[in-house]
Amino acid sequence: MEGISIIIPNYNKEKYIEKCVNSVLEQSYMPKEIIIVDDCSTDNSRRIIEKLARENETIKLIYPKTNGGVSKARNLGLQNASYDYVTFIDSDDFYINVDKLKNEMKQLELLEEKGYQGLAYSTTILVDEDGNVIPCRTNRRRRKNEFMKGNRVLKTLISLSKQKRVPRDYCIRKETVLKVGAYNYPRNFYEDLDLLMRLARIGVFFQPTYETGTAYRQLHNGLSGKKATDHSKEIRIICDHYMKDLKLIDRAIAIFERDKTELKKKIVDIIRKIA
Repeated sequence: MEGISIIIPNYNKEKYIEKCVNSVLEQSYMPKEIIIVDDCSTDNSRRIIEKLARENETIKLIYPKTNGGVSKARNLGLQNASYDYVTFIDSDDFYINVDKLKNEMKQLELLEEKGYQGLAYSTTILVDEDGNVIPCRTNRRRRKNEFMKGNRVLKTLISLSKQKRVPRDYCIRKETVLKVGAYNYPRNFYEDLDLLMRLARIGVFFQPTYETGTAYRQLHNGLSGKKATDHSKEIRIICDHYMKDLKLIDRAIAIFERDKTELKKKIVDIIRKIA
């Protein structure tokens, strides 16, 4: 059916889930359904989402029998999505732009008019646990030539993954996600990067809106709070797996660009120690 389903996996995010859902309900382009997959939360989440569901008939609740992690929860939501388009948002994040969905669906419509299978994405803003924008380089407004765009982006995706400048919470056709096998369960760390790699591999057109979209909350006890070495290790594993799909010259360029940022950081650290 024509329309978009929003899929929200949740596990013990009682403090943030209502803010997340309300930011979806405030969108200028309203989703046809909001699917919350509560992955056996042990906090007050179920009471909160059941209250929200009573207040809005577009909210659909799914309760798995066992905790399976974020990838399995997203796939379960995807299997139960009734509409042609889908997007995912984590329950501790929220839309910071009321036109986020409208902007992305407009770009998808334009892509499909040209015959492309695509995904449309907006920029992500990092916020702290209280939802305040973090003053950092990542949150600066990017120039248009810094965005990932096109249907041959695997090399660029590998190059930029180290800097975490990859699309999140994008809008896409449900059938396109299913075509590449959806989320790679049981991977629950950088599972979104792994899915993007497979979408890029089949030639999906990555289209930015050039506007802000989601506030990505940095939690000390969440995945975003893991050690930098853990992040780097997982990104390298995923990138190395998909590197074989590149031509030799593109592979060399991707490796150089991917590792360049890490090398710069090491040099800066050495200089600081000397100084």
